[in-house]
Amino acid sequence: MRAASAHRLQDLAQHIAGEVRGDAEYLITGMAPLDTAEAGDITFFQASSLRSCLQSSQAGAVILSSESVSYTHLTLPTSDLV
Repeated sequence: MRAASAHRLQDLAQHIAGEVRGDAEYLITGMAPLDTAEAGDITFFQASSLRSCLQSSQAGAVILSSESVSYTHLTLPTSDLV
């Protein structure tokens, strides 16, 4: 789903009391499921059974719980973690 306007990742993170790991100025232009997200999209990761989707996701940003961050041990070089 494309937004009518772009939002800075830092602004979205503040709205949900999240922490940005990556480029806080990255512009989010839409949201999509983990497996279909593209650059500019924000998505979320919740189920450990979807780890392979997380590793291959093209999302611009991924919302992770603190538990997910600690057990995924993943680096998403082109993505930001909220």
